[in-house]
Amino acid sequence: MVHAWIDANANGDFEVAEYASAACNDTSSSADGSAALSWTGLTLVTADSYMRFRISDTAITDADGLGSDDRAYGIVMNGEEKIYPIQIFTQIIWTVVMRLIVI
Repeated sequence: MVHAWIDANANGDFEVAEYASAACNDTSSSADGSAALSWTGLTLVTADSYMRFRISDTAITDADGLGSDDRAYGIVMNGEEKIYPIQIFTQIIWTVVMRLIVI
């Protein structure tokens, strides 16, 4: 299983709302596996931030489902963990509709 967090609000904490997971397609001993992760409903801020990935066959749980995500911290017996620096860019895209009236 691949577990991932985006510190979307750049507050230095991986939160329950910033979590996604997916099964890892890893059926080969010689080729890399893959997982498709997606997030919805994130409130992004323009900032330097981090993503954390945990790949493990050990089940991990969050104690209360609120705020800081317990699954992002602590020890996992099997697997690997990586933290990557990222840059988040947010922008507002305005759609301008022009109407030409010929008389």
